[in-house]
Amino acid sequence: MAMRGSPGRVDPSASENEATTEASSHGHTKIVRLLLAHLRVESSVNHNECMTRACEEGRADVAKTTCPWSWAAAADHVQVVQLLLKVDLRIDPSARDNGAIKTAVRYSHFEVTQTLLADPRVDPSAMDTYAIKMAILTNQFEMVDPSADDNWTATSISNSHTVRLLLADSRVDPSAQDNKAIRNASRCGNTEMVRTFLADSRVDPSAQDSKAIRNASRHGNSEMVRAILADSRVDPSALDNDAIKNASECNTIEVVRLLLAHPKVDPSAENNKAIRKASGHSTIETIRALLTDSRVDPSAQDNEAIKEAAKGHRAEVERFLFSHRLANISLQDNKDS
Repeated sequence: MAMRGSPGRVDPSASENEATTEASSHGHTKIVRLLLAHLRVESSVNHNECMTRACEEGRADVAKTTCPWSWAAAADHVQVVQLLLKVDLRIDPSARDNGAIKTAVRYSHFEVTQTLLADPRVDPSAMDTYAIKMAILTNQFEMVDPSADDNWTATSISNSHTVRLLLADSRVDPSAQDNKAIRNASRCGNTEMVRTFLADSRVDPSAQDSKAIRNASRHGNSEMVRAILADSRVDPSALDNDAIKNASECNTIEVVRLLLAHPKVDPSAENNKAIRKASGHSTIETIRALLTDSRVDPSAQDNEAIKEAAKGHRAEVERFLFSHRLANISLQDNKDS
């Protein structure tokens, strides 16, 4: 790595201490030590990039060189962060809009998140709980302010332990952005995460026309669907029975049965769309389950269900639908002629 400048005029702090940042990123301990010993180098310049890069790479040996004292070797990320926070007061864990905690959550570093939350400068509620969002969607971490980006971190990562840790902070609101946290968790099929949010009185699973149950119905996870349905605010018939239409199309038989057992659900909604979709994609068990409800008519929309089965060369489904009392027998007559 060549530093900028002419011989005799080298400035190790040039370009906002880029030399130190790059050395930290690549784990060049001796170079970092040499650079930090120079009076011009400032470890907190460039929004504490040195700390972020060292933590991303897990460079415990680099972290200790940013301190004026000698430290025992550290092996993992949490030790890197603890060393940086304890030894160099110039380092601000909330820099870059709490980028450190966002990174920690993004990479599922539970202990790093815990360490950062203990710092009074870190705010886990920033930007609608960005930290929670990250914990739901990606199982990864970013490192400093659990509240940065509207608490986005906690809403996106599939790590229930991290989410519980974030929810323990009174500044974090799991109902932010119209209960986006539970909507994301249900969309990702994370049952434990959904249960964690349902246990919080601030969360409303019926938000946005019961989007949580509509999302969950696509995954075939009966435990998640059962947990969401246990909340009386949830309406599984929302948006013209979207949940059972989703479950039928995605061939989630157990979920179909759960929804059929609910008094609000009508599987014949939207001109029997559930059976029409199921006939082209789902197993015969799912189709049988739908037809146990007397409201379902497999001949709807000019026998579209039978036509879809025929189009997909699904002979067993086609025969089964033809055997139904409501099926239009003229279709068979036309087929045989």
